[in-house]
Amino acid sequence: MIYFRKVLCLGIIFSFLEYKPQLSIHKIDSLQTDVFTKLLRSGELKQIISQEKICLEFARKQDYKKGKIRGNINIAYALTLLKKNKMSLDFLEIAKKELEKEDDDNLLAYLYFAYGINYNSLNMHSQAIRTFDIAFAYAQKIEDKKLREKRLYGIYDWKRTSFQVLGMMDSVYSNEKKCMQSPMPMLFITIANKHFQKKNIDSAEFYIKG
Repeated sequence: MIYFRKVLCLGIIFSFLEYKPQLSIHKIDSLQTDVFTKLLRSGELKQIISQEKICLEFARKQDYKKGKIRGNINIAYALTLLKKNKMSLDFLEIAKKELEKEDDDNLLAYLYFAYGINYNSLNMHSQAIRTFDIAFAYAQKIEDKKLREKRLYGIYDWKRTSFQVLGMMDSVYSNEKKCMQSPMPMLFITIANKHFQKKNIDSAEFYIKG
């Protein structure tokens, strides 16, 4: 199944890139959102970086600012997960400079969310939480409800991990409760595992059945 998903993701990318000379703004958006998400879920981080560099090339040619900003953040996100934090921060700084001239709550929320993940990866959890709070302030202003909920969920979930490392369990449970308003399977599994470790079998089964 994992192999099939990887092949499917790569097939989608190549179907776009086969027509590189005609890579439109719409195709850039599709690659940087839908295909990016599929690659992220399948762990194809190096493929994300390759894809985003191509998108950046065409976004620059068309002076498509959202494509340039989102491309740099997507690359930074992948680099953080690859533990290349310094390089990740360099790409985030490029995106941040571009965003100084823009007023886009979604991209601003995404930028600070990516900074927060970077600080989380560096075990700078207090700074990560402060940065996630900045991301939260921008995310709340996103007009598109579905996109707003997606951003807020990601922020709650990552703040939860930083609070857990800091031993701030009341905040962990508070963010878990907020995540449950828009639940995703991975969160249920994480919480269930925690209850299994504590031998709270009934609670674990509740979360797995979701």
